[in-house]
Amino acid sequence: MSMKVPIAVRLDEELVERLRNAVWWIGRGLSITDLTGTALTREVEKLERQHNEGQPFPKRKGSLVGAGHES
Repeated sequence: MSMKVPIAVRLDEELVERLRNAVWWIGRGLSITDLTGTALTREVEKLERQHNEGQPFPKRKGSLVGAGHES
């Protein structure tokens, strides 16, 4: 397993509350980290299938800035 790295994201308050409620009610080892990691993995794999023939995207050439990227 690879090392987990913290990231900061801003999400809609209602979504965050739903997420917290789901983790609280389901419990049994479910964590926000596990749930978001699973969801993000699924979405990144979908983007790779749709836009890069199912392959991981090449390593980026710069840092991310806001919603876009540096030129």
